[in-house]
Amino acid sequence: AAIGSHSALFVDAVSYAISALLIAAGVRRRAVIRDGGGHRRNWMDGARTAFSTRHLRYLIGFSWLAGLVVAPEGLAAPYADAIGGGAGSVGLLLAANPAGLMIGTILFTRLLTEDQRARSVGLLAILSCLPSILLWSEPSLAIAMTLLALSGLTFAYQTQVMTEFAITIPVGHRGQAIAVAAAGLLVAQGVGLVAGGAIAQVWSVGP
Repeated sequence: AAIGSHSALFVDAVSYAISALLIAAGVRRRAVIRDGGGHRRNWMDGARTAFSTRHLRYLIGFSWLAGLVVAPEGLAAPYADAIGGGAGSVGLLLAANPAGLMIGTILFTRLLTEDQRARSVGLLAILSCLPSILLWSEPSLAIAMTLLALSGLTFAYQTQVMTEFAITIPVGHRGQAIAVAAAGLLVAQGVGLVAGGAIAQVWSVGP
């Protein structure tokens, strides 16, 4: 809102360039881990491995719940308009969830033991969706930001899901399986955003 959308996008692009430089300079190369099986790789191996056990399907399911959690971001602009806010309000609404996620991830990984993190995934997955329900009443900008931040805070369970998924996958198929899970996560987020925006075209974002 302060510098305009074009300038903001330029700043965003610069941040990606800085990230690329940091990765290039700070991440050391590692040898490829091979399983020694000697069989020919198939691009479907990763998908089959990712869904091969109930535990892995459970983890992927909780990961793809992101489609529901990010749906309010697709409604940020019409919601800001409904409560009388401008471009600045849209930006604040979009920033609230990631800010909560950043704080939640730090607390989740520092304060809970590995066993506690594993056992809390289901509860946190449910809690991550509940604050969005309260947005139905069109609360003020400050309350809406707080609700979205709380959603992001509890969404930190994704850290445990992805870590546990990577550890459980057999080494030889780990890269392919993680790629399948990550692709599905991006699709779920895209579908959630598009669905939220489409619903806003035919139905009010409020009561």
